[in-house]
Amino acid sequence: MADEADAIAAYAHEIAVAELLLTVFGDRPATRTLLDDKDFPDLVRAIRHAHSAGMDVATELPPIVHTRPFEAMTAKGLATTIRTYMRTRLGNDRTELVAGIIIDATVGLSDPAMVDALRKRYQLIERRADSLVTAAIESSPVWVNTVRR
Repeated sequence: MADEADAIAAYAHEIAVAELLLTVFGDRPATRTLLDDKDFPDLVRAIRHAHSAGMDVATELPPIVHTRPFEAMTAKGLATTIRTYMRTRLGNDRTELVAGIIIDATVGLSDPAMVDALRKRYQLIERRADSLVTAAIESSPVWVNTVRR
């Protein structure tokens, strides 16, 4: 289930990031080059993590990119720029986790069907995690007593 949720999230985020970049920077050759770049998935991950950490990508990205010539920007270079910015940015909030183990990938998505699909899978993951915890507590394996302390 987690792999399925991650695959849906990755696809949805590629679409959302493409729309975001086209909106923020316009439909021009340099933007299209970023979308076609072999490192575009890495840029998507960088934007996804930045968004999850509370960055308003649409408003904060243009000033960061403005420090370099946009026409020469690569997906890898932009991903690195975003990650560097996030490490130095004030006010990074804690990321929400599903079942305490998976980053909630719905942050920043605009497609209601994708959000709904992810939320349904997250509910299944949460239920499974709860049942595993309950079973572990009831069977009292040694490791549970260690965790309880």
